[in-house]
Amino acid sequence: MNTSATQTLLSGHESVDAPQLPVTWVHHSTREVPAGDRFEFCRALATGSRLESPLGARDDYFGDFRYALTPAGVDFVEMKADPCASRFGADADDTAIVIGVVNAGYMHIRHGKDQAHELHAGSGPVLFDPGRQMTARTSRIDTSYLRISRVAIVQAVGGDAVPRGMAVRSLPPTLLSAQLQACVRGLRQGGCDGVAAAAALRAARALALVALASTRSAGHHWSDALDDALFDAALHQLGQQVANPRVTVDAVAATLACSRAQLYRVFAARGEGVEERLRWLRMQHAAKLLTAWPRLAFDTIAERCGYGDPVAFHKAFRRHVGMTPRDWRAAHSAASGGII
Repeated sequence: MNTSATQTLLSGHESVDAPQLPVTWVHHSTREVPAGDRFEFCRALATGSRLESPLGARDDYFGDFRYALTPAGVDFVEMKADPCASRFGADADDTAIVIGVVNAGYMHIRHGKDQAHELHAGSGPVLFDPGRQMTARTSRIDTSYLRISRVAIVQAVGGDAVPRGMAVRSLPPTLLSAQLQACVRGLRQGGCDGVAAAAALRAARALALVALASTRSAGHHWSDALDDALFDAALHQLGQQVANPRVTVDAVAATLACSRAQLYRVFAARGEGVEERLRWLRMQHAAKLLTAWPRLAFDTIAERCGYGDPVAFHKAFRRHVGMTPRDWRAAHSAASGGII
């Protein structure tokens, strides 16, 4: 048995990825306080905005907030609240830009010189500059958003993230922005552990920065400051393609709006190859399927790991791990007492 390969399949990749900041989840709800105090309590919980008035009953106002805290501060917020009117820009913390998605309900925003944005669950990711003036009216709303430093976003965009005179900007509907939206929504539950949440936050932040960089003119120069984001976004993209036998480096680069050479350079700087990381992801996925689904056919596992040819899958698994898929399954079934 290749013990080293076995351990990396179960615990992580051979190379050393950037460290994950620990994540702590904090949950507050207006149900924590008496009915008459709930709107004021909700007003205190809302970050980056000032709730002006409820659009309905004040005494029994509902608001529910989940925050993901890292040593850097609040990186992610999930908010559910009854209809209200709110104002942004007054005494706001302008060190961060908010990238949010509406999960349910709608939000009508007025900003700039009589500009208007109507946001709903199909709107895609939207940038909010909390340092600029805007007002919002909502239905009962369910929204999630990332907070990313203004410095990082300016580096990605090459200037103002939101055009001057405005406060809101929608990202174009691309595969990358769709992946960003799915990643942000995947954080909503607030129930994943600190390690999983840290990885998801890191992926979401990377997708956001690369999506913003992709809005620049064709052939833009990728700064070294964006290399970490490009690498993490590429890892996320490869993870989405584990079952696709036809995925190519060119396709991944096109999704990330970078060149093939740029992608190879970013991976090489970390002692890796793009194809090698994809192969490892496939082997890790195979190991998990073999362990978690003891009756799942080997041909099906091969297909779910991007191998149309089961023989090629068996050879790749044995070469990478040092044992056959059948032996791996038997060894880990025995280790768990046959109960998986």
